[in-house]
Amino acid sequence: MSTDAAADLAPPPRRRRTWLTVLLCLLIFGGGLAVGGGATALWVVRHVRDAVQHPEAAPHRLAERLQRKLDLDDQQAAQVEDAIQLHHAELLEARADFLERIEPILDRVDEDVASVLPASRIAEWRRQFRRFRDDWIPRPERPRRPPPPRSR
Repeated sequence: MSTDAAADLAPPPRRRRTWLTVLLCLLIFGGGLAVGGGATALWVVRHVRDAVQHPEAAPHRLAERLQRKLDLDDQQAAQVEDAIQLHHAELLEARADFLERIEPILDRVDEDVASVLPASRIAEWRRQFRRFRDDWIPRPERPRRPPPPRSR
């Protein structure tokens, strides 16, 4: 009888909470996905913005990238950079032509959007639009924000 009484007093086996395990796994995965996606987006925006704001450095950056990807020695990389540099002035001129064509269109976008906004929101719109233009369509007469410091 003592063994039956001890068996009756023992707590029942604990139920597994599968739903809790699945929920925690999904939360951890979702958090990692959000952090990884955000970090990737920040890295891409920073590097693309840097390339847009400093087109004069493109031949060197491109030669460095090709040196890594094509396993070039220093002499070959220098020759590649020289070949790119030959056409770089023409590319910068085409870019300037593009900027001249797009500026009036952006001015019209600015005016059209401001015309439909309530008066209390126009200043904020103009601030955000000016920031967009300074970041992505830099012009020599427009002040640029300094690029973020690079850490390696």
